[in-house]
Amino acid sequence: MSVYDDPNRQPAWTPDYSSGTPASSESVNNADRWALIALVVSLTIVLSCVPGFTCLAPLIVGIVALMQARKAANPDRARTYGWIATAIGVVIMLGGLAIITLYGAAFVAALSDL
Repeated sequence: MSVYDDPNRQPAWTPDYSSGTPASSESVNNADRWALIALVVSLTIVLSCVPGFTCLAPLIVGIVALMQARKAANPDRARTYGWIATAIGVVIMLGGLAIITLYGAAFVAALSDL
């Protein structure tokens, strides 16, 4: 009795790609990685922002991701991640400038009372 005569043998599985390629087989290149890094960095910095240069990291990495987006395997996704990271970086930067401005105004007001 050979393998082909076995009545319990299962048929070979062949995937159906009629609807396109499966999501897991999408190609990822360096530009896609920059976009994902930008998104992760911006979300991480928002959750734990230490004052200083690290708060500008989402802005810088977001801009790099936007510049690399045209080379990405999925440019729309890369642009979306890059814009999200850039927006978070801008909000952090404007918030920092607002805090510095308010602190300066309070300092000037305190000095004028003397």
